[in-house]
Amino acid sequence: MNQLIHILHLEDDAVDAELIQEKIEAAGLVCLITHVNTCEGYDAALHKGGHDIILADFQLPTYDGMLALRLAKTVCPEVPFIFVSGTMGEEAVIEGLTEGATDYVLKQRLSRIGPAIRRALHEAENWRARRQAEEELRKLSRAVEQSASTIIITDTKGYIEYANPRFSDITGYTQAEARGQHTRFLSSGHTTREEYEQLWNTITSGKEWRGEFQNIKKNGEKYWESASISPIKNAHGVITHFLAVKEDITDRKQAEAERENLLAQIRRQAQEVQYIIDTVPEGIFLLSADHRVRLTNPVARQYLTLLSSDQENGRLTHLGNRPLHELLTSPPKGLWHEITSEGLVFEAIARPVEHSPGNNGWVLVLRDVTQERNIQRRIQQQDRLAAVGQLAAGIAHDFNNILAVITLYSQLILRTVEMPVQNQDRLHTIEQQTKRASDLIQQILDFSSQSILERQPLDLLPFMERLVLLLERTLPEHIQIELDYAADDYFIQADPTRIQQVIMNLAINARDAMPKGGRLQIKLAHVETKEPKPMPVQDLPPGNWVQIEVSDHGGGIPPEAISYIFEPFFTTKEKGQGTGLGLAQVFGIVQQHEGYIDVATAVGQGTTFFLYFPALDTGHQVTGTSEKTALQLGHGQKVLLVEDNPTARQALLDSLLLLNYEVIAATNGREALTLLAAKADEIKLVLSDVVMPEMGGIALFHAIQQNNQTIPVVLLTGHPLNEELENLQTLGLAGCLPKPPDLVNLSYLLGELLTD
Repeated sequence: MNQLIHILHLEDDAVDAELIQEKIEAAGLVCLITHVNTCEGYDAALHKGGHDIILADFQLPTYDGMLALRLAKTVCPEVPFIFVSGTMGEEAVIEGLTEGATDYVLKQRLSRIGPAIRRALHEAENWRARRQAEEELRKLSRAVEQSASTIIITDTKGYIEYANPRFSDITGYTQAEARGQHTRFLSSGHTTREEYEQLWNTITSGKEWRGEFQNIKKNGEKYWESASISPIKNAHGVITHFLAVKEDITDRKQAEAERENLLAQIRRQAQEVQYIIDTVPEGIFLLSADHRVRLTNPVARQYLTLLSSDQENGRLTHLGNRPLHELLTSPPKGLWHEITSEGLVFEAIARPVEHSPGNNGWVLVLRDVTQERNIQRRIQQQDRLAAVGQLAAGIAHDFNNILAVITLYSQLILRTVEMPVQNQDRLHTIEQQTKRASDLIQQILDFSSQSILERQPLDLLPFMERLVLLLERTLPEHIQIELDYAADDYFIQADPTRIQQVIMNLAINARDAMPKGGRLQIKLAHVETKEPKPMPVQDLPPGNWVQIEVSDHGGGIPPEAISYIFEPFFTTKEKGQGTGLGLAQVFGIVQQHEGYIDVATAVGQGTTFFLYFPALDTGHQVTGTSEKTALQLGHGQKVLLVEDNPTARQALLDSLLLLNYEVIAATNGREALTLLAAKADEIKLVLSDVVMPEMGGIALFHAIQQNNQTIPVVLLTGHPLNEELENLQTLGLAGCLPKPPDLVNLSYLLGELLTD
């Protein structure tokens, strides 16, 4: 020990004091000794401090060594205190040591003074170290207890041995409830097994792990915390515990989530705005104040190429036929300026960009309205067609009942009454004229898209081959007919009768366009469209189509008539040469088949009509029908006839009687239900009109179904049912006939349904 030792020595005998100093120095101790011999001097020295050790005689003339000890322990309790005395009994020694003396040395044995000082200083050093460690431990304990962080100590298996008060504040569990629990009792299930394994591998290897958890409180509330988990090792480097220091970051995570959501929302909005700008069909320009193009969307770049390919020093000066300065003003009419260029029509509008009092530029919106204008023109044409068609269809439906009576009675009289040949011929004439009137009504229903279709899979190739044979017998010999096709199937879902009517109408128009003869060409082809194809009335959408091309080499159609050729009652033929219903009927039938029609013509060069029908998958079989002329009679079965029109009802009743059926008549569906309830066992079939007051035929059919009655129902209608008919047939509808019904067809349908 070579360091300088500051010694306070209380001794009233100067000789003893000198002797003691010599012994200390002889022991090799380097010291600075302050000698005091009075109570006052001792007290002053104590309070001055700076001493490493205190030596004191036990017995002083005016002072007691025990008093000196007690004063020293009061002023500087950490400084070692050694009694150096010549007379100190055992009781005094014990009392002194009990009061806090470090040691005692008898003056008779001063050789012990050096070792005693060394030992005292060493013990003082250790004591101070312990005190410091204890104080640090107390500070640490207070820090842990008062920490704003959650602190947990677990054993090496993860079971909690200690949790500070903050743990209880956060989780709601008391320290007693947590002690002995495994830390996973806090798990919310958010952290994956793999993450826990990575954590455990890190801390068991002696490293610190940092991360975040979502845990669950005692009340079930979830919360987030960041954690630092470290291993605690003993003196030999063996892990004995784990220390976890955690921070509640729920608010931060919520704020981060809100911030992320906000940023994501901003990004989405920015992307949406950019997407809108890039995908809107309008061209959008951002112009600087000096008319330089700063930003454009893809559509605008296309329009610039069309409307302003030449720019002066990067400045936009015009668009199409309009100077730019005109477009940056309010349009004189409406909300848009109009621009034309090479047959295209555009609309433009500009708005200033105002970030400051001055004009910082312009936003210019440009849209191509060429197709829109064409569509408007075609819509107006369709509206005219629809208006005329609706009016004509309403009249046609009323005529159906009249024609039904005439037709049925003509057929009845011809089959039941003996009369002269001349009268038979007259009745045949009535029947033929009625048929012509019925055909005329059918034309009206066709162009108004209200005819009844009996659609089935139809292969157009054999169908057209048979139709060409019919046309060859029908058209004049100086008209040559050609059918062009590739070896393939041409299946569509269609009503063969209506498709035949379409081709016949076009063939008759071709005949009239070639009075001196010529060539009528019919061509079949498969067509696939990827983009909409412009057509006179309605654009052809993308899809797979079967195309029928009908061409003549006549005089063509004048340009001014093209917009009207599909309108009913419009004709370019001389008065008395046509009804003006042919092409209108073609248009209506094609439209009812979800088809489209196009026309190419030039005056003096002929006309070609292109018909497009949705292609049907191959493999369907076309069912043929045989021609029936004789009536099929019943066997007296009872039929319930439901018809509101008295004349039509009587004609149908007489027809059924002729066909050898017993008939009960009702005027509407409700009356029919009453009769069915009374005579359900007798009635074998219900023949009903569709449109009637109170309850129509379709409602009657549903009511019969709901009553669990299995009586077959046949509907008579002048209205198209189309998809509704398919649904009714699926539900069990026995049959459907158009008005006016053909007596032969009616007899065969009833015969099939009422076969015993």
